[in-house]
Amino acid sequence: MGDIEDIQYARYYASMMQNDPAQLIRELTSAMREAGMPVDSIFEPEEEQDESVQYEIPKQYLSKMDQLEKALGTVYSQQQQFQQSQIEAQQMAQLDKLMQDMHSQHGEFDDDWFLLQLEKGRTPDQAINAYKERFGSPERKPAPRILTGNGAVRQDQVDPSKLSDSDRKAYALAILQANSQT
Repeated sequence: MGDIEDIQYARYYASMMQNDPAQLIRELTSAMREAGMPVDSIFEPEEEQDESVQYEIPKQYLSKMDQLEKALGTVYSQQQQFQQSQIEAQQMAQLDKLMQDMHSQHGEFDDDWFLLQLEKGRTPDQAINAYKERFGSPERKPAPRILTGNGAVRQDQVDPSKLSDSDRKAYALAILQANSQT
């Protein structure tokens, strides 16, 4: 029958803890006082240890601790350097991809000038637009066609193989001038 009473008390105290925890604490401290237990020391912080007590560590352990501390510092710095190199490699890969993408989208431009613009805080598109404003479009213009076909000369055109060197140069210059006007 004692087990049943213990279960009932446990349920009662669990219910009190959920519904009124302050009342539970009051009842427990009252019961502790009736039993002659010191109640005041429960809610007081533990006494602090005397700081004047010092422990002496043997010198052999101190030197080993120093060695371990230095070794740990070395391992830490190597780990930091490794992480930094990994970050730098990742950033370089991202920059290479960006440069490749920008060249494939916009053609040739001065990489150093472009990177300087990025360093100044511009976005890649702003840097390309600034390049276009300052130096003109970086896009490549197709080379002019001087001769048509696979090296065959049309009958209504001049056959350059029969011209002298100076006439061939004059002919190529005339074609280039005609193509630049269109």
